[in-house]
Amino acid sequence: ENVPAPMYYICVEARDAKDSLGRNSVDEPYNRLCLKILIQLPPRYVKSCPSPSPLSIDIKSGDPLNCGRKALQPHTKLAVGQHLKAWIYFEDLNRDGTDACVRCDGIEIAVLSDPGLPNGASLARTSGGPSASKRPAEHSNMESLYFGNSVSSFGSSNYFLYSRLFDFTPLLDQAGLTYKMCILATEVHDASKAAANRTKLSSRECFTVEVVKPAIQVHQVHQLAPLPAVSGGDSWHILPMSPATLEVVHVRVGCDYKWTIEVFETLDFDPQQKMDATKAVVAGFQRGFYQYNASVDPQFPLPHGAMVSPSRRVAVCSDKTEESCTDKQKRDDGYQLSQFDVQWPAGPRRGTEGSNQTSCLIVNERLLTKLVPVMLCAKFEVLKCQVCVQQGDTLLSIARHYQTDWLQLWGANVHISNPLNLVANPGGAQEVITLGPTTVVDSNMKLALLAKRFRMTPSKVLELNPDLMERVAQSSSDPSVASGSHVCLMPEICSQSGDLTL
Repeated sequence: ENVPAPMYYICVEARDAKDSLGRNSVDEPYNRLCLKILIQLPPRYVKSCPSPSPLSIDIKSGDPLNCGRKALQPHTKLAVGQHLKAWIYFEDLNRDGTDACVRCDGIEIAVLSDPGLPNGASLARTSGGPSASKRPAEHSNMESLYFGNSVSSFGSSNYFLYSRLFDFTPLLDQAGLTYKMCILATEVHDASKAAANRTKLSSRECFTVEVVKPAIQVHQVHQLAPLPAVSGGDSWHILPMSPATLEVVHVRVGCDYKWTIEVFETLDFDPQQKMDATKAVVAGFQRGFYQYNASVDPQFPLPHGAMVSPSRRVAVCSDKTEESCTDKQKRDDGYQLSQFDVQWPAGPRRGTEGSNQTSCLIVNERLLTKLVPVMLCAKFEVLKCQVCVQQGDTLLSIARHYQTDWLQLWGANVHISNPLNLVANPGGAQEVITLGPTTVVDSNMKLALLAKRFRMTPSKVLELNPDLMERVAQSSSDPSVASGSHVCLMPEICSQSGDLTL
């Protein structure tokens, strides 16, 4: 059933055994009667080409391996929002290879009502046959048929496979469903065949289309600044963990922070998805279709001064790195990540020491707005008694800003060799200055007593520890500092009349 226009030749030869004189008639010619028995075949389903094919497909010596470009697969995996255009092909095997094509049948391609088409899918009208005018405009499905008895004696004719275009874009509420549809291809006879009551043969082919849901994954989070990295473990976490249970990320006043976050579509890196439907002849899942954007969750906003950049696409290798393959391989394979930055220039402001804040980003697909997004959250806590050096800072300028003595700062930062030449960004790392020691209050203590013990004023304690202000304001006229409080200390240094100043 794979050979076009199959037939049997049956020939019978006869001659007289004796001549008129009764002798054996060896030289008498045979009389020959030959019968050509044509075999009627049903339409044949044509599978997809296994690799990119030329504009025409040659069928020589009855070769059955002809195929159709961008043919619908027996099982197709399609993701929500992706647009599938694939053809369903059938071939008339009763044609005779002539331009007149007396033996040709038409083919009617119809979908069976049970189970029918997927919701929202459509089939275009049938096209194809021996006429070039029926050639589908979007691509070629032409084949050349060769027929004859030998290599030196053969003819050929062009023929266009009968086909119908299957068009489907699944919606979000169809995710997780697998649709089955069955196609019936039936011969269409001309008047002479119809008058002879020729049986209309048919063939049936069934397909399944699986609708899959996008799945966002976070590849990794790069903290690009400052160096060394912040303490407190990983910075951004994927919910659904409660924001209240997030691990704390410690940040410092005046530091420039930048996190680069990379997310990807899980299905893009599924080893079962071998081809990109935009480049290959096999229609199905389209790698690189989904693009993800990040926005700030209004319920958990970013800290003051922080911002999130627009998303960008980055071509990567199959292992999600940029170094393990060539640029050409990246272009050909189509693997991509969505990448965006969270930037916090100069970091937390002075006056936020000891505070903590939970911030969340909403990562969703750019077109599928109804898709449940992924949330990335971080919980920041501003460290006390630590600041980052800005361009032009000296120990004296920092000391004046905090109303202390530069010698005290130098003593607390023994790694500084020149107090007049602080490097703001040496090799990507910002200089971190310790303002003074910190202590943990082991039991409830009056603010005045705590300040006196460390040679400070109550106002100075509150200035360096602004998180204590709210608790102190809610207490009595003689406020206390609660047990377990972390307190930044900057004791006053006695000055003498002969002290030198910078």
